[in-house]
Parts: sequence; structure tokens; C-alpha cells
Amino acid sequence: MDQTNKLNKSLFESLTQKWCFYLILILIWMFIPIIVSKNFDYTQINQIVKEALMFGLVPYVIIQPILHIMIIVMVIGIFIFKNKFRRFFSIWVAINYFLVAFLQNIVMTITYGLVFLTQNLILMVIIGIFWVHEIKSCKMDYTLEKIPLWRYWVIPLAFLAFWFPVDRFTGMPDFNLSYLLYSDSTLAFCMITPIYLAVISLFYPKINRPTIRVNSFIGIIFGLINIMNVFISPLNYWWITILHIPLLSISIYMFILSIKKEK
Repeated sequence: MDQTNKLNKSLFESLTQKWCFYLILILIWMFIPIIVSKNFDYTQINQIVKEALMFGLVPYVIIQPILHIMIIVMVIGIFIFKNKFRRFFSIWVAINYFLVAFLQNIVMTITYGLVFLTQNLILMVIIGIFWVHEIKSCKMDYTLEKIPLWRYWVIPLAFLAFWFPVDRFTGMPDFNLSYLLYSDSTLAFCMITPIYLAVISLFYPKINRPTIRVNSFIGIIFGLINIMNVFISPLNYWWITILHIPLLSISIYMFILSIKKEK
């Protein structure tokens, strides 16, 4: 068992220390094609993705309160019970990423039929695998020590991502407090990522660096993609762009921390 753990440790750490690994992640997003069952047209790629992401999570609104409560319980639990709770926390985060990978990226749409956002799915499954590695290795240390006040800057942004105050059909602001239980945030990669990274940032430097490197780097990829949408259609995407600031900023922050050498 010890030999297996050492092999896994060396594999995950060595992978995330190679620049070519991150290039592969970028190439996966750039060149793995999406799969559409009808009306496929290369010129309509943006519209296909938009329709899939806009309506894909609507069928799961009924389970959103359960998922929101689960995230709240897990975050509170890790602060109260600390390392006694870390395996439960890691198991939940891994499950959450696998749910997002398959539920957000395999979607039945009206116009294009069944849509597989293949590149998104692959990247999110990779994150889930790295969190499975954390379940086995338990490298995170959730003993909270005194930290400078400025490091709590991530909390309001994480709360905004959790709330996700947007009308799911128009993309416009909607500050209805019911979204604290009913928003699509729990099954949206771009919203759960700043939540988990923000929590983990408070325990830095006692983190699983390979897992956080991959998680935050893929967060940067999706953050940049979504921020760029505002330049394509500023009137339609301005609020969605603002709601992706937590993802991009916290992902960049955590990636920098995860590659810094420990003192």
C-alpha cells in the first residue's frame, strides 16, 4: 500500500511539474470536438454551446436545494471538525466535479438534440481524478491558523459564485434570495470552483499542490473563455462576465500559490 501511495504521489506531482501537461490541457479544450446529434454546423458552435449551457441544468432545479445544503454542510464541517472531516470533504468535492462533468456537459437541447461538450467533460473528469488522489493521500491540512486579514478577500467572491444571482433564461441580474438554494451554481463548474478554491486558500500552504494546480489551471482556462465573451457580445454577456470574475481571479491566485516553493 505504501509503495502504491508513493507511486501515485510521484505520478501526480511529476505530471503537474511539467509545462507540457498544461499545454495538453489547453489542447484538449481547443481541439477535442463537441458532439451534436442533429443540425450540426461549425459556424453555429457558439450558439450550440450557449444553448447547452443555458438550458442544460434546468431539469435539475428540483435537486438544487439538496446540493446547496450539502456544500454548506461540507464547508462548515471542514472548519469545525478540521482534519477529522477532510476525507468527507474531498469525497464530496470529487463527487461534485464528476456530477458537473456529466450533467452540465451532456445535454438534451431543443435545436441540436443531444449535445456532448466533450472537451469540458474531459477537463472536469481530470479534476475529479485529482480529487480522488487527495481522498487517498489526505495531503490537505485543514488546521486553520492565524492568517492576514487580506487573505479573506476570496470569501465575498465565493459567496457571489454560490448565490449566482442571474436569471437562467435571460442572463440578466436577479438578486432573488431564493437562489441561495435554487441557483444552478452547484452543478456549474465556473461557480463551484471559486467556492472550493476559496476555502482551501485559507489553509495555504498546507495544501495538495498537484490537485490545486490542476483545479486552478483549468479554472483559469474557463475563466478566460467566459470573460472574453463580453467582447463578443457585451450587451448579452456583461452580467455573466461579472459573475465569472470569482472564477478567474481566485483560480489565478491559487495557481500562483500552488507553484510557489514552500519555505
